[in-house]
Amino acid sequence: MDYVAVAGGLGNQMFQYAYLLLLQELRNNVSLFMPSKEWEHSGGFELSRVFGLRHTPSLWETLYHNNPIFRKLFTLTHKTYFGKNFNVVTADLNPDNKYRYFYGTWQSEKYFRNPDKIRNSFRFNESLLNGKTREIAKTLGGVKVTVSVHIRRGDYLSNAFAEGFGNCCPPEYYRNAIGFMNDRFNNPMFIVFSDDMKWVKENLILENALYVEHNKGIDSWQDMYLMSLCKHNIIANSTFSWWGAWLNENMDKTVIAPRRWWSGIEHDDVVPATWIRM
Repeated sequence: MDYVAVAGGLGNQMFQYAYLLLLQELRNNVSLFMPSKEWEHSGGFELSRVFGLRHTPSLWETLYHNNPIFRKLFTLTHKTYFGKNFNVVTADLNPDNKYRYFYGTWQSEKYFRNPDKIRNSFRFNESLLNGKTREIAKTLGGVKVTVSVHIRRGDYLSNAFAEGFGNCCPPEYYRNAIGFMNDRFNNPMFIVFSDDMKWVKENLILENALYVEHNKGIDSWQDMYLMSLCKHNIIANSTFSWWGAWLNENMDKTVIAPRRWWSGIEHDDVVPATWIRM
């Protein structure tokens, strides 16, 4: 049995599930694996709550969680592949060894063998939408040009993340991206999502904007849903808005992404070739 570790927030979990689908097309007996019962992200196993995707722990996973001897045995019997540095890892997908464990985020469209299957797996359950989200979704449907703008600050400003993630999307990035969209389209409406809306309103000038501020906690996934309904997207170096843009079904969409996903390094594999990097 092969396993793909699932952890982190919704965006990371979606990449891990997409990687699972890739492996399942190549081999039988591939399953998700939760390496910790204590989730680092408060949302827990969000794939179930948001998309109805289920996970039944295997015997290995149950023993791993409850017995340190089996944790050691697992590491000895499963060859581990690490997805790191935000670039595609070329692994032998049909090796001789019987057991493999894939631990990483697998953040690249290059891992998507069957995009339609991935899209079908990530269909939002619209019956769970709150009233305000429904109202905004209706508004978006009546506007000719909508552009989502995702500004992530919050945890990116903390000591744990600031050095790596916090400097990739300065105000100039958003000003340039907004200017690009204003030049390309006639009177676009900017749909703004952020965990620091006060900063956004003080630092970014938007003449035609709708600020989405109501989705908190377990409803935060509804921001991704609304991003996917916009005609075009300006994303942060965040898997959350990456998926909001990727799930956008507009065939003529313009997506702008930061040139650097991690401070000091340009990662060619994270951002699809058709998106614009600034």
